[in-house]
Amino acid sequence: MSFRWVIRWYETQWYNNLWIQWFDSFYSLVKNLLSIWVFEKDESYESIEWYDIYKIKIAYQIAKNAHKWQMRSNWKKLFEHLERVWRLILDIFPNPSANEIIIAILHDILEDTDIKYETLKNIFWEFIADTVFSLSKKNLASYVEKLNENEKKSFEEYLRSIWKITLYKEWNYKELEKVIRKSKKIAKIKNKLVKIRNKEFFSNIEKLNDTGLKVKFCDRIDNLRNTKWCEIWLIKRKIKETEKFFFFRIETDRSNERKKIVEIWQRLLRIEINKLKRLYNIR
Repeated sequence: MSFRWVIRWYETQWYNNLWIQWFDSFYSLVKNLLSIWVFEKDESYESIEWYDIYKIKIAYQIAKNAHKWQMRSNWKKLFEHLERVWRLILDIFPNPSANEIIIAILHDILEDTDIKYETLKNIFWEFIADTVFSLSKKNLASYVEKLNENEKKSFEEYLRSIWKITLYKEWNYKELEKVIRKSKKIAKIKNKLVKIRNKEFFSNIEKLNDTGLKVKFCDRIDNLRNTKWCEIWLIKRKIKETEKFFFFRIETDRSNERKKIVEIWQRLLRIEINKLKRLYNIR
């Protein structure tokens, strides 16, 4: 599936109320700040402008539609979080690339929707798909094997009680994920799976590429800035995770650009953490 085919499909099939017009504030903001407009004009200038802005518009529309009804733990729309993340990219980093904005817009799409890696790869190519994949947590169901024997037995007994299926291995990940997330009777098992998944995910943050690292830091700082209506235990968990996994040292063989990214965001994260600790009297 070529990118030109995707554009033609969106022009003919996408709902009018989701179409981002050329005069929208989103387009104007991106056009003013995106790095392609500081390039020296040459014969390909107009095609570069058209090509990259179309990719960003399509990413925006895909995310807007896919996350349309989704809410976060603070009862705010998930899509509003995505908008704040790409605005942080634009505000903090000079001349961000089109890829950085696209990844910021799509960074939750594999984790929270049914859109697949192959779909992103076909539309936006491998670099964007791989980076979004590296920013996505796996399904909780994929960590069931890491539970101890007693927890596995308890989990299987619960499944048998509701569906008369003996082994959790007979289920696909999608079905298991729904059961794990919705059932209050296995809340302890769910919390254990969340801890296992988060430890694995956050331990790999420093292995992200430079673009992924920028987006992840933007994502985390927005999470810390928008804790209103969150329960205190969740706020404490976010602070603990941030202090444990985001304040890492850069290896000496890494690029100066990467060191600069990390130093900027570690300072900003420390400011946000201190604000939360003072606000909620956390030590």
